[in-house]
Amino acid sequence: MSSYAASKAYVLHFSEGLREELKQTGIKVSVLCPGPVRSANRRIPRLEKGNRCLSPEEVALYTVRALDRNKAIIIPGRRNRWLARAPRLLTRWISRKLAGVINRAYCPR
Repeated sequence: MSSYAASKAYVLHFSEGLREELKQTGIKVSVLCPGPVRSANRRIPRLEKGNRCLSPEEVALYTVRALDRNKAIIIPGRRNRWLARAPRLLTRWISRKLAGVINRAYCPR
């Protein structure tokens, strides 16, 4: 799980840097951070109950609208946006512990 999270952080920061570097050229870069999405290929029952996962159609619609507004970081879903901002409000050790609890609960081995 750690390498997965690290690769996601890399893509996020790389995309933000690329957006700034290419700003003067007229090329626009956005990064999509969809959170859990319902999929036919991989099912996580704990996430799918209670609308914790967005449908692919919901993510696509939100993304197209955000691209029209030239958003740098696209995070569909109120819950996902809240969870993405939560670490800024907490200390690093609390964020780390919470991430471990969430990963063990929703992504068992």
